[in-house]
Amino acid sequence: PSESGKRNEMKVRGLRFWCAFYLESPKLNGIMNIMYIHGLDSQPNTNKLEILRGKGHKTFALHLDYRKDLQAFTKLHECAVKNKVDFIIGNSLGGYFGYWLGQALNV
Repeated sequence: PSESGKRNEMKVRGLRFWCAFYLESPKLNGIMNIMYIHGLDSQPNTNKLEILRGKGHKTFALHLDYRKDLQAFTKLHECAVKNKVDFIIGNSLGGYFGYWLGQALNV
């Protein structure tokens, strides 16, 4: 990885491989609207969002209480459509929702 890739790997240790792939992948280096979906009992991770914003991307992240909000998927879908999301990133349960959201939106 490049020097910037190494710095970001250290900054976000939990996403070491994702950051290295993202920063080195030419097809993902265009400016995009990116939705980040957090996991169960979590919240949007500002470190991950800062890395994406630092590359010039627009990021969208909702804070959802999956245990109580039965409309979580609908809210994510509406946000993604409204903001014309190009790319979806999710952790844990957010990855599950992200997969199905991507299927629904062909992203």
